[in-house]
Amino acid sequence: MAACLRLRSSRQSSAVCLQRNNHRPDCIAAGLIAPRPLLIEAGDRDGIFPIASVKKTVRLARNIFKLFSPSAKIATDYFMGGHAISGRKAFAFLQRELHAAR
Repeated sequence: MAACLRLRSSRQSSAVCLQRNNHRPDCIAAGLIAPRPLLIEAGDRDGIFPIASVKKTVRLARNIFKLFSPSAKIATDYFMGGHAISGRKAFAFLQRELHAAR
């Protein structure tokens, strides 16, 4: 089963939620998703989720994924743009991962 996730803008924790404080519910959620495939999309000019914070969270989540399986991977789509869904890699990711899960 694949998880294709867009980081949400909600201030409440639902799915994966980056917060601007020291709490990391996003990394806790990564532990619940691991070792299943995960794609995170982020725009380089997102005013809600700064790209530096997203990249830091991805690094932390990758460490969690490695605890479950050395081959567990998080795919990323860092794109030029604001708070939006790119979709550039999402369809190929879902097709590949859902096909592999059969």
